Amino acid sequence: MIAGLRAAAAASFSHALQLDADGQHQVEDTLACWQRPNAIRTA
Repeated sequence: MIAGLRAAAAASFSHALQLDADGQHQVEDTLACWQRPNAIRTA
C-alpha cells in the first residue's frame, strides 16, 4: 500500500483511494470521494 501511494505521488497524482477487502465498505461508496475530492475520509 505504501509503495503504491508513493508511486502515485511520484506520478503527480493529486488524490489516492485505499480500500481494504474486509467487506466493511462498499465499492459503490467510492463515488462520494469523487463528489467531494477535498474531503478527507477515514474509517
